[in-house]
Amino acid sequence: MNTIHVLLSWIKKDQLISLGLSDQQFDFILAFFLLIMLYIIVKPIITILIRLKWYHLSAYVITMLLFSNFISLYRLNQMRSLSESSLLIDNMSLFLSIFTLGVAISLFIIAERILSYFKLVKKQSN
Repeated sequence: MNTIHVLLSWIKKDQLISLGLSDQQFDFILAFFLLIMLYIIVKPIITILIRLKWYHLSAYVITMLLFSNFISLYRLNQMRSLSESSLLIDNMSLFLSIFTLGVAISLFIIAERILSYFKLVKKQSN
């Protein structure tokens, strides 16, 4: 059984199947929403650190977050007794979630800049 499903034992596998979700799809959705939550929590903290010009502390915090993430992945891979292909699918699900978050943030920033451009053009035309 997948580690995420053990940690979230309140989710019934039958309910996932009735919704048409496979284990990999559920892992992707869960990782994506957890990344969004982490982004929402960490972004204001990083912004404050940068505005205070605490670049070294910012770099330290980001480095520690990355390091703890890689160590957690390494330990999870060692604890599992799954085949290599199953581990690859689980890791690809995690990396796909990270990539999707990056794309979503990029699209949000682009949309925000387009809206500000249209507001500026409208303001200048009046």
